Amino acid sequence: EQDRTGQLFLCSSQQRCYAEIRLKRRERRLVDSLSSVLNYDTIKSFHTLPPQVCAIFEFMVLLTLAILLAVALWLMYLLYEAFKEESSRPWGFTTDRDKSDPQLRLPKPADIMFQAFVDVLFFVIGCGLFVLEGERFFRTYRDLSNTGFVLVLAFPLVFGCAGVLRIFLAASRCHLYYESLRHGMLLKLQEVQFWRDYLLLWFWVGVIITVGQAAQVVFWDRNNMWEDLKALLVFSSPLYYMISSMLDIQHAESQALQRHCILALEGISKDKPVEIGVRKDIEPIEEPSFVAMARQRKDFAETPPEASGSQLNVTDLRWVGFVSLKSSGANRIMLLLFNPLLLCTLLCLAGLSCSVCFRTITSKPELLNLRLIGGSTTKSFRPSLHHYQVLALKSQRLLGVSAEVNPTEISRLSMHQHSMPLASTTGASLAEAVSLEEDIYPVQVDVNVEDTASTTEYRVQVLKYGVLPESITFSGTTKSGKKFHRCVPWGYLWSANPLWVPEGLKSLEASLHYSHYVIALPWSKPHEDRFTTTFMPNTTKDDCERQYLRLHTATAQHSSTGGCFKVTQPSWRMCGQTSGKATDDFLKMLSGTIHGAFAKAEGECQQLENAGASVLTTKNTSKFLPRPYEDSWEEGHFSVQLDMMVENTMFRILDSRSLYSPMQGITLTYQPLTSYQLFHIAAFSPGVKVRSGGWDPEISDHDSYNGQWRLKVYDSPRFKQAETMAIYIFSTDLDCYVSSLKVLALKRTWNLEPAPVTDAVCDLDSAAEVCDDGWKPTRGFQLPLQLFRDELRTSGMHPLQLRAKRVCESMEGIEDPKLAPKLWIKMTFVYHPEMQLSVMNALAPNASYNLFACEENQCRIDLQRRTAPPQKFSLQLLAQLGPEHVLDLDPYQEANFKVLDIDQELCNITLVSRVKACGGKLNAMLLEVPLDFLPDGLIVTRIKTW
Repeated sequence: EQDRTGQLFLCSSQQRCYAEIRLKRRERRLVDSLSSVLNYDTIKSFHTLPPQVCAIFEFMVLLTLAILLAVALWLMYLLYEAFKEESSRPWGFTTDRDKSDPQLRLPKPADIMFQAFVDVLFFVIGCGLFVLEGERFFRTYRDLSNTGFVLVLAFPLVFGCAGVLRIFLAASRCHLYYESLRHGMLLKLQEVQFWRDYLLLWFWVGVIITVGQAAQVVFWDRNNMWEDLKALLVFSSPLYYMISSMLDIQHAESQALQRHCILALEGISKDKPVEIGVRKDIEPIEEPSFVAMARQRKDFAETPPEASGSQLNVTDLRWVGFVSLKSSGANRIMLLLFNPLLLCTLLCLAGLSCSVCFRTITSKPELLNLRLIGGSTTKSFRPSLHHYQVLALKSQRLLGVSAEVNPTEISRLSMHQHSMPLASTTGASLAEAVSLEEDIYPVQVDVNVEDTASTTEYRVQVLKYGVLPESITFSGTTKSGKKFHRCVPWGYLWSANPLWVPEGLKSLEASLHYSHYVIALPWSKPHEDRFTTTFMPNTTKDDCERQYLRLHTATAQHSSTGGCFKVTQPSWRMCGQTSGKATDDFLKMLSGTIHGAFAKAEGECQQLENAGASVLTTKNTSKFLPRPYEDSWEEGHFSVQLDMMVENTMFRILDSRSLYSPMQGITLTYQPLTSYQLFHIAAFSPGVKVRSGGWDPEISDHDSYNGQWRLKVYDSPRFKQAETMAIYIFSTDLDCYVSSLKVLALKRTWNLEPAPVTDAVCDLDSAAEVCDDGWKPTRGFQLPLQLFRDELRTSGMHPLQLRAKRVCESMEGIEDPKLAPKLWIKMTFVYHPEMQLSVMNALAPNASYNLFACEENQCRIDLQRRTAPPQKFSLQLLAQLGPEHVLDLDPYQEANFKVLDIDQELCNITLVSRVKACGGKLNAMLLEVPLDFLPDGLIVTRIKTW
């Protein structure tokens, strides 16, 4: 319909059209006027031919129709002339008086013409059968050059016409001989030698090379000798009709050449003897003289010229029927039909070759049936459709392909997988098992149907699909009448995360949402509301599997030679909101249904009911809840089983052993999740170094159960100028997030203002909800750094404490806010002075040291001594600090360290020349430290700033 109207519309299943394609209207051809005779596929195939070929065929059709019309008009005119009264003719036999001997039985013109017409009829029938048998023969035996097939198609036109002309020529010689004898002339026909009979030679040349080519094909493509000989004999059998027709008319011609006649024996006695050949009124005439008189349109009663000229040939057939038009009745009619019948016969042979050629080039070999075992096709089989897509389960490894053809019309049936041959046959059917575990994806199977002229390719593309859970929703009511509702993405469960449910549930319902995926054309980025196929190029098989295990949103993967196909889950933010209609339509197309159950390790199962829109539900899952809390927390575990029924075949698509199933099943617990399990924190301020130190394993005074998160802010010039710092809190549970953040200073508290969460946080955590493929609930808060700096001065650089309030949506109204665990943050300021320690004197021979660079607010020196020193030694250290820093010794160090003056001798050292005592800008202190002050080394701390 689309090809006829010239318009194509792209519409969705909701009847909403998105695009319109205006196809180029095809050029109208002469063959379109024959639509009532030809089928649509033939006309469509004709339009696919090159324009030059179409023009040639149309010209031949027009020429044939014009000639047939002319022949019909000519035939009507001749019939009209045949029934008109006799009119004088200036040439030929002008009288119908019989001058022959009464005892001779000469064939009448009608007898000769009838014999010729019968021979021609059987000759044409033999040509038609020869073409049909030749088509069948060369479909069965492969002729790679197609020479034999072309010879068979062209035989009626190229070689058959020579045979027809030879039959009419022989009939003409017989007719002229007997007709001249009837009118008192003995026509001495000249015998034509075989090697000079060009029409007969040409016909036999065609027979020999055509049959010889068939024998050569049989020899090179031989299977069974007797079957091959029988096929060759059947192929050659129509030649009998043609050869016998020619021999029959040649036998009549030989009688005329030998001047044989039939003698009537009635009335012969002693009194009436019969003498033949003594009549004086029969004049002999040579064939060249007779032909010359006929060509010059002379009366045969005149004196014939001397024998000169040529014998009767094909060009003389135009006047043979008009030599004796003085005949009457059937004889006259048959003579008038001589030329039209000759022309019609030649047209019939030409039409036979052209029609077979037309049918050959406009008809394509087709399958009768194509069956795909183990897969579901997106459209039913039709011989005119050449491309099919098959959907096979992701776990399926083999696909059966079965094809059937009509062996009388098809020469070969073969199958290829990615251009590699699988199997072939010349029979009626072919079946093969195709492996789906190939490196090339999608798997492609080509079914080639061949005849002697063309090949039709049916392409089957196999796509993997699957149906998997998308999310699970729990709903229940507590004993106090409060509602509990939570939707959990399946990928979150796959990561082995336990689900926190409230104690005291009277009932618990569960709804399993499932969706489908097809590993087909990949998308550039995942969709939020469905499973999505993406492609990672240049990825090895091992890397593809590692990517699958590493990505939390991965569903399935398939490795190919060009890369890795990856199926990702819907966005976790769309939990329970994906459209199930697309999956329902997909299952209807496959004639499939989904069945499921919840199962415990002990074997106890709870069947799920179909609730429509790709949802399975159960009203009571209380048996899977944890046991009541006594001495310790005990979790409840259960797994999900999913089965798919397709065309009375059940497939297990998910159970506890599946990779996509959580390792320990779905875990339900009454134990509240701690902040340690739920959150991690990061802070950011442009130009300020902030390090997230993770959870402090030490017990916190504020919350001994949850601990506190450590943030370290490093001293820098940018820190003294920055105005705000953003603190981002990421939740690893979709149900929980932080609603507020409060600063607990020594003398006051205040709540921080929310900070916008932009895609800049993706550098801190790529799984934040604002990032691509992100899902973690993220909240941001702004900390004024001036208040932080003031608090540091006031508290003597004491760490700043912050407390966050967490909210879990499914527990709102159920969990007591006062008892909810708090999230504590410890923000520590780290000094970063421009400090350098240098050793100014030599140590004892048995002592050495390692001097480490200053980090944060301390500098370290490690001492190594092999034996006790014979005398006391001291270590002179030069501490150089920036202009804004001074070294502050604690009381213990002040009692044991001796502060020395920096004299002019030390100032001559380049290292010391930068200090203020030597005219430089750096603060410095020269210390003398006894080596036995610390047995293993020295740590200098308490560096003041400002």
